[in-house]
Amino acid sequence: MFKLFSIEQANSLIPQVDSALAELKEVTEDLRKTGRQLRDSEPWTLEARNLYFESVFLAGQVRTLKQQIDSLGARVADPETGTLGFPSQLGAELVWLTWEPGGETVTHFRRMAGTSRDSIPLVASPEAVTESASA
Repeated sequence: MFKLFSIEQANSLIPQVDSALAELKEVTEDLRKTGRQLRDSEPWTLEARNLYFESVFLAGQVRTLKQQIDSLGARVADPETGTLGFPSQLGAELVWLTWEPGGETVTHFRRMAGTSRDSIPLVASPEAVTESASA
């Protein structure tokens, strides 16, 4: 079971998720950089050991930040772009309301059912999205 968001509820969470997402992207880039340094280091050296433990620490931070976003009810749809999804319902269909960093509001949705990953603009009125409910 998960919470279904109205457009207004999803929009109200944007400041919180934006902050956590910015930190997640920064820590993820640090983890990539540390991983590259680790691959380029001499095995069994103090430098390699320190880089290994730094990468373990950073991976834990990534996991914690992702859990923080998940606990708000949002899901990271694309870690590279930072696109988030909020579960919702349009008519009888379950969808992900999508938000991209830099945006002020959710503007699109993706269908949960099927294999299409295309975003569809929200042209319907906000009333078309159900109020908060449990599915």
